[in-house]
Amino acid sequence: MTGGHLQIMETYRIPLVPGPVSVPEALRAVYQIDYGSADLEEEFFNLYANCERGLQTVLGTHHQITIQSGEGMLARVLGPVPVSPIRQVR
Repeated sequence: MTGGHLQIMETYRIPLVPGPVSVPEALRAVYQIDYGSADLEEEFFNLYANCERGLQTVLGTHHQITIQSGEGMLARVLGPVPVSPIRQVR
């Protein structure tokens, strides 16, 4: 409302609003496939272990490596973590 007068929303000859749309059967069928959870499958554990060994080589360590990727939940749970100077790994 401006100056006590109600403004009417502008309308367009060609309405450009999304949907509703028809989803083809081929696409709907994909949703019926039962994919396993990536982090619960044996292939995931093998790939993770292989990546860990590769990172140990790159970093020159035999210590366990943790690969943290994803939504950043760890950062949310821990909050700000003090960062110490980088030490040489032997």
